[in-house]
Amino acid sequence: MINLRYANKKDVAILLEWVNNFDSISTKLVNESAITLYEHSNWFSERLKDENTHIWIIEKAKKYPIGQIRFQKKISNYFDVDIYVVEEERKKGVASKTLNKAMRISESLPLRALVKKNNLRSYNFFSKNGFLLKSEDEFKWILIKE
Repeated sequence: MINLRYANKKDVAILLEWVNNFDSISTKLVNESAITLYEHSNWFSERLKDENTHIWIIEKAKKYPIGQIRFQKKISNYFDVDIYVVEEERKKGVASKTLNKAMRISESLPLRALVKKNNLRSYNFFSKNGFLLKSEDEFKWILIKE
């Protein structure tokens, strides 16, 4: 059973651990090296206050954190999607279930996925979940779901 709960201040350490995992950093468009606790704490504090950011912790059996999903409005009408699931829980449908739950909770906000071109797995994931390729450049694909 997968549960989503809104992130809170106590989640700062686990989110920092996940973002600094190699499998996360290697697919990021912006941050290509480890993030410091200071940088992350400031960013996270701002995100928790921002009404245009929704961060959920993915829990297994309402007890064990196994990932996160974030919708963050940065430009225009789209909320950028960021999702991370720990390695041992991948290939079990967790990410798709989580994305669909988050979309229901947020009443189907218009979403955008920015996917680095070295991350074909994420491109396929978003395509499988109804996102359409809007544009691309030499570094990234931009997929949307309205």
